[in-house]
Amino acid sequence: MGPCEPSGRRDRSEFRVIESIFMDDEAKETDERTELGPIATRVVYEDERVRVWDQVIAPGQSTGPHVHELPYALVTVEGSSLDVAPVPGYRAMHSDEILSVEIESQTAAVLPSGSVEEAVNTGDQTYHAILVEFKER
Repeated sequence: MGPCEPSGRRDRSEFRVIESIFMDDEAKETDERTELGPIATRVVYEDERVRVWDQVIAPGQSTGPHVHELPYALVTVEGSSLDVAPVPGYRAMHSDEILSVEIESQTAAVLPSGSVEEAVNTGDQTYHAILVEFKER
């Protein structure tokens, strides 16, 4: 794949390995867990150092449960109100409670790996962001 070609969807077996790493002890014992998916809408670029995602969440829609396995930069193009919730059966990185946030347009943040979450757009406008995952060197 060339540097400007999108990589497409990832193999589901990759997510199963990641799921087992982040599952809490109770979920491991009972094998109760929520299936995790991709962190954003689609991959738009990937090379040996980064993976770049486009993320679009319409009002009332969700990202679906996912894990941030790599540190990443979150560049918000169009902000909105989001509820970020931990995923049952996985270790909560930030809080066991739903975190309600208002994310402003044209902002950026660098975040660590390890978060297992689901984000719901509770605002009245579409949330649009670009996520850049930083791969290990």
